Amino acid sequence: SNRISSWHLAFRAVASRPLKHTLCVGRQGTPSTSDLNSLVNLDLPHTKVGVEEVKKRSIMAVFYLILLQMTGYFDNDSSGRLNPSMSSIHQMKGKANDASLSEAELHIAVLLERLISASAFTTTEVCHFEMAGREAEWTAGKVTSVIGRTLNPTLALVNHSCYPSAARVCFANQTMLLAQKNMRSGDPITINYSAPFYAASRSDRQQFLANNGYVLDCRCDACRQDWPLFDLLPPGPQGLAADQDGVDVTGFKSMDFGLNNSITAAAMTGGLTVTERNVMDTFNRVRGKLNQLQKSLVPGSPPSKVMIQNQVRLFRCLLAMYSSKLNVVKTEYGSLSIPV
Repeated sequence: SNRISSWHLAFRAVASRPLKHTLCVGRQGTPSTSDLNSLVNLDLPHTKVGVEEVKKRSIMAVFYLILLQMTGYFDNDSSGRLNPSMSSIHQMKGKANDASLSEAELHIAVLLERLISASAFTTTEVCHFEMAGREAEWTAGKVTSVIGRTLNPTLALVNHSCYPSAARVCFANQTMLLAQKNMRSGDPITINYSAPFYAASRSDRQQFLANNGYVLDCRCDACRQDWPLFDLLPPGPQGLAADQDGVDVTGFKSMDFGLNNSITAAAMTGGLTVTERNVMDTFNRVRGKLNQLQKSLVPGSPPSKVMIQNQVRLFRCLLAMYSSKLNVVKTEYGSLSIPV
């Protein structure tokens, strides 16, 4: 589940940083711009945790602490003093193991437990866009299954909805939040942690969230009004149906981002290839249809089939424009994913 498989991110978050940096995390009065500091200071929901859950978290925190000890993470602090440790480096120097914990080791143990507790609320999945083939039409691709997870304190601030206003797109080691419809100032920004309302029943969506460690009771419009699945939605105006024309995405590169994570001026003007301009044209055409459909949508009522189809098409455009893309090559030993 998301709850268990995300716990190892607590270990990776600590082990990937030098001890002198992690010792500053969570300490009052200690200046730190660390993303870990942002994570442990998040105002997370207060939920009742059973005794067995506390035991599991504590055992895993101790296990991760032992891994750090045995790999020499604590062998030298800022003063050069050798900390009590079970590391092989410590033993090779002829130092006897000490069962007590140093101040640094105790701080890291508490930090690991805090990160494990926060992971249920701050973990997001990482997916890429899998092309159907090197010469295939780009709409034939699909989002990969989950290839990893990340702790993201910024995305953790975005609420869940079964009919979200934004979507996550992964590019390299970044996760971008992209709008899927027009929003006014003050409108909530939401993302989806399960299947959208039109693809799974409310009970199935709630079960998925619970099984994957998300501690929430969704109260979005789709859940409160129990909106129907796709086949039972109103058809909508057929004149605004989603395009079915193909766009060749061979050679398409993800958009170039500047220092502020905005598309560079060159990319938006003359810097696009013919293929990239075709995808942009499709994006603008679909967005125009969505603008018309959104204006006629009654607040609180379910969207039409046509609107859902256009939003899915728009998301595919966003994937082509921003997401990391893969080609899957079949070999006699299995499949090999090759970045585009």
